[in-house]
This record gives sequence, C-alpha cells and structure tokens, in this order.
Amino acid sequence: MLAKTLLEEGDEPFERIVDVAYADNCDLIVMGRGGSKLKRIFLGSTTARVIGYSPVDVLVIPFGKGLGWRRILVAVDGSSYSERAFEKALKLANEHESELIILSVVDYPPETLPKPHR
Repeated sequence: MLAKTLLEEGDEPFERIVDVAYADNCDLIVMGRGGSKLKRIFLGSTTARVIGYSPVDVLVIPFGKGLGWRRILVAVDGSSYSERAFEKALKLANEHESELIILSVVDYPPETLPKPHR
C-alpha cells in the first residue's frame, strides 16, 4: 500500500478536495460526516459540497460509525446515473457478501391518488 500525505490551503476546503481527487486520478473520496446541525445549515457542509462537485465516487462515513456492509441500499430512478450506482452497489454487495436492497421512490401528486370511500 502506498500512502501520500498532503496539506492544502484554501478558502473552500471542498474545492481543494475535489481538485486533488481530479489531479491525482483518484477513484474514490472517503470522508467523515459530523459537526452540529446548526453549523451545517449556516456554513454548508463540506461533505455535501464535495458530493455535489466530485468527478469521482464519494463514500461518507457518519460520525461514530464504522465500515461494515451487511446490507447495502441503492436508490434507483431509471436514469443512467442510478444504473451505474446499482452496478457499483451490486459489485460491493458481492464482494462483501451483503444483502442488497434496491429502492425506487415514486412521488405521486396528491390529486392523482384515489380518495378513500366513506
């Protein structure tokens, strides 16, 4: 295993993270998520911004959690992006002998739902 240590400076940490991932041809960014809800609301979440701007996959580990994938949830919506996510989730599930849960959420406007009989 090769480990490379970098110390970067910048006003927007998410930009530096994404830039380094791109420049070093990274396949995956792994980040932790923590901090107070209030701080994330007012200052924005670096993790959320990395997810939004990253050219590669981002794995987020919530504070206090470890790696261990007994069950993997993949959300699909029929798009090419969700198809790629499904393929990666399937590969991870096979590699870790995990259960794979496939979820698709449909948002029906309330006016299209049947009204209950009274």
